[in-house]
Amino acid sequence: MSIKEANQDLAPFRPIARNHARPERIALVALLAVTAASFLWALDRNGWANPYYSAAALAGSQDWKAFFFGSLDAGNLITVDKPPLSIWIMALSVRLLASIPGPFLCRKP
Repeated sequence: MSIKEANQDLAPFRPIARNHARPERIALVALLAVTAASFLWALDRNGWANPYYSAAALAGSQDWKAFFFGSLDAGNLITVDKPPLSIWIMALSVRLLASIPGPFLCRKP
């Protein structure tokens, strides 16, 4: 079988012309922008969202032992009902964002 015959056999499997890709990409970017704006609009209205897990994230950002065990308070008296890994992401983001100065980032009390 020659290369020309192999290419003819694969012709039905080649991608369709890319002239339709541009409007689809524009629509995708527009959809993502609208979704991001709707999620971020008036984000501060919720306050602490769920105070129980927010307290655990704050305690994990203040004390490494509370961070590793998922404690509700920095004194490690009570732990939350979730595995510590679920709190680690929130606690690390509080540690990171509280260390960077800026008007839109979180502040530790």
